[in-house]
Amino acid sequence: MKRWTVPAFLLLFYAFPFVFLAMYGDYALGTMAFYLPLTVAWSVLCFFSVRRGQPWVALLGNLVSFLSSRAFLLAIQGERWETYFKPFTPMGFLLAVSLLALGAQVVWIFFDRKKCAAFSK
Repeated sequence: MKRWTVPAFLLLFYAFPFVFLAMYGDYALGTMAFYLPLTVAWSVLCFFSVRRGQPWVALLGNLVSFLSSRAFLLAIQGERWETYFKPFTPMGFLLAVSLLALGAQVVWIFFDRKKCAAFSK
């Protein structure tokens, strides 16, 4: 298997609009349970990116996921979305969730590298 295939597949999975689907489930069904699959999916993708020694995939994947969620949000959002995610706008909430996930993944990457360095000595 080529060296670029696994990162390409990880980026493809990151392209799934996770945040948009969680927001849509929250809006349509009134439950925050849809943020759990978002967290699990991003954790699994980050785990595989870091374990393969390619943390750049996780960082680039967050950008790809944000852009795909943004595209769906711009295409689907209606008037009632503007007041649902108060105090944020829907786009602001999307940005906040994406930045929160990015921050958690950066912390994970930092501590995973530190742990691997400690065990290699």
